[in-house]
Amino acid sequence: MNAAVLVDGYAEGGRKRARAQLEEFWFAVSGHGEVFNPLEHIPFANLFHQWGLDWWTKLNPWEALSRQFSPYELNPMNYNPLRDLLHEMINCHNMSKSPIKLFVTATNVETGQPKIFSGHEIGVDSLLASGCLPFLFQSEMIDGVPYWDGGYTGNPSLWPLYYRSDCEDILLVQINPLQRPGAPKNAMNIIDRLNEITFNASLIDEMRAINFVKKLIARGKLEASEYADVRMHMVAPPSTLQGMEASSKTVVDWDFFCTLRDAGRAEMEAWLGKHKSAIGRRATIDIAKDFLAAPKHADATHATMNPSWREG
Repeated sequence: MNAAVLVDGYAEGGRKRARAQLEEFWFAVSGHGEVFNPLEHIPFANLFHQWGLDWWTKLNPWEALSRQFSPYELNPMNYNPLRDLLHEMINCHNMSKSPIKLFVTATNVETGQPKIFSGHEIGVDSLLASGCLPFLFQSEMIDGVPYWDGGYTGNPSLWPLYYRSDCEDILLVQINPLQRPGAPKNAMNIIDRLNEITFNASLIDEMRAINFVKKLIARGKLEASEYADVRMHMVAPPSTLQGMEASSKTVVDWDFFCTLRDAGRAEMEAWLGKHKSAIGRRATIDIAKDFLAAPKHADATHATMNPSWREG
């Protein structure tokens, strides 16, 4: 949804309009949140930087209900205020005519495979499908096929960026942490960490494949003219946000959104100051070091059957 709002705004009026439209979108989201989720945040919590709902866990009926009843039972009419908001704010015709190529991933519930929407395929339904968490929303039906959040199969899907584009630089904006020290002890934190691991798995697999191809190109076993020698870059979450509760993902307070926006802009400015000159020339992350932690005891049979695992 962020990408679609940005692409639409850029098509209408360039960078200035894209930035303004993103702010308008999130301000509208926060306004809807005040109406539909009035208990989500106590007014003085931001004074203590308590963005999140962990303080409300034992009393929060929504968390318990979502584990006992499906969205088909809790929301039989399938009302989603985001649908109306997207219809109001996005001209989907701009998705196919914009100079920025946009790819949106959703997960086919029936096959478990990723579906990449692009160009004229991108509409409100596909955008909602890309963010459809099955405990919160009914599956999004597109041409008779049910879809869930694309993060289960591609978080994000990187391959369209080098199969369907001539650009060989990819900038990854990291949201979910790859590592968290220690084991979670309460039920909510266990579920949150399990979701992070699940959502990161597809990304790690793609990074492993990219690293394998890059090694083969470097060794002269593959022609660089036939395979993309992708240069990977990554902007990590600001240190001030890394310890934030996972439940903060459901907070729609406008002050909180401004905190995220300002932290993100500062982090991006810092990244550009350090790495801008590398774009188009070299990668700025070490895939093997940052994503492919080698196991201490390699299984010889597994390594023989799966060469990409061994190369990683």
